[in-house]
Order: sequence, then structure tokens, then C-alpha cells
Amino acid sequence: MDNPNENPVENVDDTSVEKPFDKYEEFKRDTPVGAPFKVQYRMEMAKIREMPFKKKAEYIWEYYKIPILVFAGILFILGSLINIWFINPPPTTVLLVSWNATFAPDVLLTDLAEVLDERIVDEKKNERVEVISIWISEEAGDPMMNMGNMQRLVAMVAAGTIDVFILNEELLEDYNGNGMIQPLEQILAEVRMKNSVVYNRIQEHIVILPRESEDGRMSEHIIGINIDDRPLLSEFPRFEQEFFFTVSTTSGNLDSVAEALIVFFE
Repeated sequence: MDNPNENPVENVDDTSVEKPFDKYEEFKRDTPVGAPFKVQYRMEMAKIREMPFKKKAEYIWEYYKIPILVFAGILFILGSLINIWFINPPPTTVLLVSWNATFAPDVLLTDLAEVLDERIVDEKKNERVEVISIWISEEAGDPMMNMGNMQRLVAMVAAGTIDVFILNEELLEDYNGNGMIQPLEQILAEVRMKNSVVYNRIQEHIVILPRESEDGRMSEHIIGINIDDRPLLSEFPRFEQEFFFTVSTTSGNLDSVAEALIVFFE
């Protein structure tokens, strides 16, 4: 006996229910095989225009999502490149100083960079001065960090990235022996043309060391400038070390280097 409270189940013919993409398959069948692209494009646009908005969106996403995603990715990459190259290009580093003499807190490096930046950078140009620290010392107690810093130092010198080294006396002799710093006669000649008073003041602080020339002969050159008593460095920890201004062999910003040396002695 049938339960009167039970609702009878109606048999529904599934073939009579329009599935979401039945129409789309029908449209695809209507497109001539091998038709020219122009014909296919016009027929495709005609199909899409006849669809309701919801089905139109479903159809476009179903069949064109990969081209849409690729196009969106290309637009994103192009937008990023345009922003970097034309709208907000990164500033050009006109001077990079590497503080290698002792450990130095980041705040002191930032302060030194700001002072040099005010004097050297052209306000009308997108330029900057950077001061970094590459401290390599057995006292640090971390051989892996020392190795990483050494690799970083060698790579930056080879690339001509570093302009000025601030060194202690031990590193001054070491870098000179390894050919990592250049004689300063040319820099001092530039300083003399820019500011003769500062040039005369610097003469009391020059450091002359023997250096091997390309032909193997030893000759004496001005290798460093003692800047230990400069007020600009009064806050830097010394650890009983003196500070020396030197120039990387691969520096290409000699005019900015001369300006920086003047700032230290004004």
C-alpha cells in the first residue's frame, strides 16, 4: 500500500533539459571545417552576441581562458617594465662606499650616505650615494659569513661596483698587495682643481706604500688617505683601528670619488 505522505517521483526526461554548453556544441558543429580565419571569427562573434550575458561569460572563460591568462600576464610584465624604465626608474648610484675597516651599525652607514648624498648628488637627476659594510674578520666567529662576504667583495670589485673602500691599516696593506686599490695621484689632482685648500689639508694625511708595477718593478705611490681624525667619522667604533680612504682599482666614478674626499676634509 502506498504511503500517502510520500511525494511521487516524477520521471524527467534528461534529454529535454538544456545543458549549459549544449548550444555551444551546436554552434561549433555549425562552423565549417577548414573555413578561413576571417569567416570563423565572424561566426564566432555572431554566436557570442546571441548568448545571454551569463552564458556568454561562461563560454568565453571555457574556451578562451588560456589566451586571456597569457594576455594578462604579458600586460603585467609590460606594465612592470614600463614602470621601471620610464615612470619610476631606480636611482643611479654615482658613488658606492664600502666600509670594511671595522664593524659598523647600519644607522651610522645611513647617516654617512646622507651626508655624502647632500654634497655629491645632483638634485635634478635621479642619483644616490650608497654606503655598505663588508666586514671580514676572524673575530666575527662565523667562517661561513666571512666566506660569503669575501665572495661578495670579489664579485663587486670585478664588476666595478665599489668606488671607495674605508679600511684599517692591516687591510690597507693587504688590498694594496692584492692590487684591489689604485694609487691616488690622479684623484688628488682632481681634488686640487676643485678645492686647493682641501688639497693642501690632505697632504698631511697621505699614506705612501710600495707597489709593484706591470713590469714587475717596485715604486712608491700614494695609496691611502688617513681620515681617522675626521669629524664625519667621530661616531664610528674604532676598536683601536685607524681609518683610511682608498679607491677601488675598478672604480669608474672618479669625479664623485674626488668630491667625497673633499667632503671628508672640509
